Amino acid sequence: MTLWVWTNIVVLNKLAMKNQNPTYTVYRHCTPSGKNYIGITSRSVITRWNNGHGYSKNYHFARAIEKYGWQNIQHFIIAENLSSEEAKRMEQELIKKFKSNNPKYGYNITNGGDMRAPLSEESRTKISTKNKGVPKPQHMRDKLSITKQRQFYPSLSEEHKKRISESLKGNQRAKGNCKNKRPVIQYNLDMSEIAEFPSATEAAQATNCDLSSVCKCCNGKIPRHKGFVWKWKEKPKVKKWFVISDVHSYLHEMKQALNAAGFDKDNPEHGLISCGDLLDRGPRSLGVLQYVMSIPKERRIFVRGNHEDLLESCVKRREFYQNDISNGTLKTIFNLCGMSEDAIWYGVRGNIDWDYHDVFFKIKSVKILWDYLAECVDFYELGKYVFVHSWVPIGTPDWRKATKEEWDNARWGNPFEMWRIGYKVPDKTIVCGHWHTSWAHNKLHQKGTEFGDNACFDIFIDEGIVGLDACTAHSHECNCFVIEE
Repeated sequence: MTLWVWTNIVVLNKLAMKNQNPTYTVYRHCTPSGKNYIGITSRSVITRWNNGHGYSKNYHFARAIEKYGWQNIQHFIIAENLSSEEAKRMEQELIKKFKSNNPKYGYNITNGGDMRAPLSEESRTKISTKNKGVPKPQHMRDKLSITKQRQFYPSLSEEHKKRISESLKGNQRAKGNCKNKRPVIQYNLDMSEIAEFPSATEAAQATNCDLSSVCKCCNGKIPRHKGFVWKWKEKPKVKKWFVISDVHSYLHEMKQALNAAGFDKDNPEHGLISCGDLLDRGPRSLGVLQYVMSIPKERRIFVRGNHEDLLESCVKRREFYQNDISNGTLKTIFNLCGMSEDAIWYGVRGNIDWDYHDVFFKIKSVKILWDYLAECVDFYELGKYVFVHSWVPIGTPDWRKATKEEWDNARWGNPFEMWRIGYKVPDKTIVCGHWHTSWAHNKLHQKGTEFGDNACFDIFIDEGIVGLDACTAHSHECNCFVIEE
């Protein structure tokens, strides 16, 4: 018996032994309302809980997680390394003790233990006998008929089939799995360039080569194909980054600052970095998003700000608070939904009629918003610069590995105060927003007033810090910091 076979057998045997005698953990979740959820698992609790995403099948507990936030729920390990029988028995006892199967006191939907065990043959027989000869209601018969007719997928019309056929004519993509939209260069074996093609598909067609092999060669999986070397044409590297922050939906002011700094979004060597708070307060939320998202993905970096947090939190809880009005969150939601600002007030409809729940339905369908939020990061590091919204989390051994909660808190502090008292990143310069620069110029550089005619909203630069927030909603100015690589 060869060594690799023997090794695989040993591994499989170990896995089988482990699976034969799994150990169980009993745990309890307690929400701020005092309600409990009791559970057991043979997996690690981290895997089972999945930061609150492991309870989608329990509607009531999932709603509670969404309402309170996973980080605000208490989690207790009751017992570990139990057998299946011990764990199930303890689960039943705890559910009974905490009354967690009662909706008034908890979120369990069963009494625990073996409640999910399959029906016995006797029970199956009783149910079958009871239902024999009982005619199905008309609505059930209609549904079954429709299902049989469409055979799971609806049949395509002849016109639809024709359009698909026309679109696939001459398309060889099925022969190879690759990103064939990228330009491809053909070389001789001595690496002298022969030709350039707009895509791998066109390269394969023009040279009578196999598309899959061309792609494999471009991806470095094979050295050559049909006596030629094939390579993707390298994308131009960004050489100049334009950094903005706290635009707050003021499209004109943002574009004015970028243009003054020489930014050209069509230039492949120009990139954009936002240090957060692109939205809220201003009138052009949709316009700002359309502008920044029109920049190619490889040339744009979005750092999450506290107003991105506020917006996402409002949509998740599906209700408005007073601070959603004062912070401009509601203004952004209405703007993205194409609704009038006249409706922005509790119970006041203004000049239009709007449905409270309809607002949240509409905002969830605004794809450009959720694409933007999905791209947002807590920080971005480039050379000697670290880009954040306010400051890096303090009190953690490695701020780069800080938790979501630590970053959420870090986005609210005064970065200039953090810098003043000595919370710096060695050998790095922090580029940030969040706090208006007029405060820093006034308090730290004794320049101008914090607000008023003499206020200075220019970029604040000192050793280890660059502050960008020009308090655009007040000053109608926007700062742009340029970094050349």
